[in-house]
Amino acid sequence: QVMIALDDSASMSSAECVQMSLEAVAVICGALSKLEIGRLGVCGFGSETSLIVPFNEPFTAVSGARIVRHFSFQDTGTDIIRLLELTRSHFAHTASPAVQHARFSTPLHRQ
Repeated sequence: QVMIALDDSASMSSAECVQMSLEAVAVICGALSKLEIGRLGVCGFGSETSLIVPFNEPFTAVSGARIVRHFSFQDTGTDIIRLLELTRSHFAHTASPAVQHARFSTPLHRQ
């Protein structure tokens, strides 16, 4: 399982960053899909985190278009803890029971 996370905050809003970020996600997702690495997910994060392409969905042109439509690069915050909680939850949900217990039994804490 591989989760790709892309920062949707305003700090990424320069024209070069927007174009390069979206192209990088497209190339990486396409390459990993061709390599058949297993499950691939894409999420965006800022002050909120959202799952754009879930693990159970194959990466296609439709999911690529959804990624491009999702990102505005205008969010005013960046909550990394929320990103980690979401991705951890999705990894735990799709992992085998033995892996779930061994890797995901300790909660994340904010400092």
